[in-house]
Amino acid sequence: RMWCPFYGSTFFDLQCQYDDNPMDEANSPPVLPMSAAVGPLALFLVVTGNSKSTSTMMRHPYNRIVKWVCHADKHIFTYWIIKPSSSLEAVEEQQRKFNEEQELRGNSESAAFDVRPFCDCVYL
Repeated sequence: RMWCPFYGSTFFDLQCQYDDNPMDEANSPPVLPMSAAVGPLALFLVVTGNSKSTSTMMRHPYNRIVKWVCHADKHIFTYWIIKPSSSLEAVEEQQRKFNEEQELRGNSESAAFDVRPFCDCVYL
């Protein structure tokens, strides 16, 4: 038997920008045409290769996606996924340390924890 990761998925052809360095404001990755497969366990991005290059598939499991944003007026859907070199536990630990530092400084207004160093950003 063979398991098909796309079983039950819905496919969309779209334009995608994959930003693996969201801290760099000057960074502007190319916008690429690709297919997205929205499945029950993960979101798959499939770049179809041409005669000179191979096809590429990126699997983004939902348990590694930490933020979803939809800009309906701009027709853009964005999500932040934890980098392969990091883990959700490491991000939560950094957030806990950040919150403790904020309490020690006496900041009554809670500053937002910046997750960008630990994540890649995907614009669809």
